[in-house]
Amino acid sequence: MTTLVECTDAGVRGLLRLRHPWSVAIGLAVCCMALTLWWTCLSGPAGAARALTFVAEGAPQTPRMATLVASIAGLVGLLLACVGAWLMAPRHDDVLAHEYGTMVPRALWCLPVWLVVDALRVAGEWSIFSPPLVGRGWTVACLATEAGLACVVALGLRSAFAVLGRRSRTYREAHLARQDLDLLGLAGLVLVALATAEAVFVHRQLFDWVEMVRVMMLVVGGLLSLGMLYLAANSIWVARSLMAIQLPLHEVLTEDPRQD
Repeated sequence: MTTLVECTDAGVRGLLRLRHPWSVAIGLAVCCMALTLWWTCLSGPAGAARALTFVAEGAPQTPRMATLVASIAGLVGLLLACVGAWLMAPRHDDVLAHEYGTMVPRALWCLPVWLVVDALRVAGEWSIFSPPLVGRGWTVACLATEAGLACVVALGLRSAFAVLGRRSRTYREAHLARQDLDLLGLAGLVLVALATAEAVFVHRQLFDWVEMVRVMMLVVGGLLSLGMLYLAANSIWVARSLMAIQLPLHEVLTEDPRQD
């Protein structure tokens, strides 16, 4: 056991016990699952219906009520992510604050800002006036801002998985979660590139290319949804391990299995 620990991570032997492991574990799982809910609502039924509108000629427009429900559910998801980030924060825990550094707390603080920007976008799109007070430019600007905030939050979650993964028995799942976040980042860059290409083709009135790009955006959005579900599953596995009884590492290393 000592050899395995030293070969895996030599610094793990000096880890101290967390004061609030349950809070951190629940916060990690809630944050990841809530972000999965937000992305599903953004690119799920409403986003797919919008994309298919441009694929099949004469397809009906997205029902207004369905899009409104998806937008409200997305806001609830971001609110739950803020709650999860608050539970993950190093409150009164010097050990966690030292291991997190400055990256994780600052990244998680972007979630309330993200919630405000998303609320402004939804409020602009669903104004009580008809047509809405804002146009496509407002939506694109808000989504671009949310994309930047999402990148910062993803970097913070990646660092959090690196810290909490060393404390869990499911180190493999934590490592896979970091790899999953890297792949999600690459898929997000592809989605941004496709959205830019869509705007260019619309401006040049190349509508055949626009339809093809929107189909590709739908496919990449589906892959991102699957990646988010996998990230949520990894967070649950790591959280379950963190909520187990945390013994001091020297007791684990000196435990004699023959005593049983």
